[in-house]
Amino acid sequence: MLTYATDEFAPYLRAAVTDAGWGGPDDDLLLLGDLQTSLYTVGHIADLQQVVSMGDPNSPRAELLDALVQSPANLFLTDTALCERTWQWYSSAREVTDLILDETAFASCRHEVQSIGLPYRIVEPTATWVDRMRQAGWGTAFLATDAYRPEELRVASQLPAITTRSYYGLVRSDAAPDPTAAQRSLVWVAWTSPALVRGALADILHAVSDLGADLRAIRSGKLESLERVFFATLAFQDVHRLDDLSAFFTEHGVSHRILAQMADPGAEGDTVQPLTPAWTLG
Repeated sequence: MLTYATDEFAPYLRAAVTDAGWGGPDDDLLLLGDLQTSLYTVGHIADLQQVVSMGDPNSPRAELLDALVQSPANLFLTDTALCERTWQWYSSAREVTDLILDETAFASCRHEVQSIGLPYRIVEPTATWVDRMRQAGWGTAFLATDAYRPEELRVASQLPAITTRSYYGLVRSDAAPDPTAAQRSLVWVAWTSPALVRGALADILHAVSDLGADLRAIRSGKLESLERVFFATLAFQDVHRLDDLSAFFTEHGVSHRILAQMADPGAEGDTVQPLTPAWTLG
């Protein structure tokens, strides 16, 4: 059974599940609680799989990474899917004076919304259309997709439609890193070491470079269960080297975990151009 957390919005997830072929439009989605609680449940009950919005796979949502690294060790994110979504503005007013949209819409369309130049309010993704309309004025326009549109309002043609590309993934307990994958892979990895000394991070980054992996993003965080944790997104031209990365961590006593593996979304038609840096010396 497919599950989801309270920070997701079921109508948007249902559309993603259908587009990705993970289920049908009438399949049940089970709400399990907040992200951390739901992942814990999925890790301890067989046959549950959690649908999550990833953000940009090259620089995934910090909340998702934090939750994954604290989730049961048997969980792994895989089976990613790209879903294109068209957002429309809906209003009954001839002249739009302000905007209302939910947190999911704002996360997907932040720059387009801000470029319109009108004041906007953000509501919870679970807010009903009745709740949203209670906050509206005569000139309010609402942003929504066809999967969750207000039937009583018309499209506000004076505002442009917005097309976004959103990535979703499945977190499962029956999946694991696959160093035999044929395609170029994008990998999310987390590591920590209680005895992390000066220079250790540089050593790890040198090892990543030696393995021929491209570093797409890196961040650190401080969690209750770990002193300091580092997250990195790595693109492997040769995914067979993934085992070598784990071996390096183990050899140097660095606690680590591969959180996700997926086909590199930049692999198709992607050519690496040589750089000519202009350094600032001093």
